[in-house]
Amino acid sequence: MRAKAAASTALLLLVAAVLSGSCGIPAESTARRADPADVPFGLLAPGDVSTTTTATQMISGSIYLVRESKIEAVTRQVGSPPSAQSWLTELTKGPTTDEADKGFRTPFDQPNLIGNVREGGGLIQIDLTANFTTLPPPDQLLALAVIVYTATESSRDDTVAFTVESQPIRPLRPDGQSIDGPVKRADYETLVLN
Repeated sequence: MRAKAAASTALLLLVAAVLSGSCGIPAESTARRADPADVPFGLLAPGDVSTTTTATQMISGSIYLVRESKIEAVTRQVGSPPSAQSWLTELTKGPTTDEADKGFRTPFDQPNLIGNVREGGGLIQIDLTANFTTLPPPDQLLALAVIVYTATESSRDDTVAFTVESQPIRPLRPDGQSIDGPVKRADYETLVLN
């Protein structure tokens, strides 16, 4: 019985080897032009394949960093079209070496402070991670200010709603008042270094 099973297995392996070696396309040593009539419908239609490469246009604008307990604009570039997310991504990179030498900093050390960002209809919704709650209160205020100013760089009239780990928060203004609802640039203008 074992001999019969071994013979069946050997025959099966032999058939599989023969079939895998012959895929139905003959080997040729040179390229051959196909007859257009043999090409499936639509593959020769003009415009089916685009080989055009376009470079991303860069847009100049500002992110905001902290200097001397105030926030100040520094120039950055993002791809077009710019979005709140693209500006915030630049913010999380922090100051350049030259900017740091001039006293610029971010109010947060964690690059993952900013979670999901959604925008539309004049509202930018930003979910902060739990790392936000570990910042000292003065840095929390500065973090909110730099995030609001940076996120609204492309559309300065937009408002920003904050959550921490998907839970709504009432952001503080520089005067110590908490805001119930979205905030705007004007709420933090006293922190902007002129």
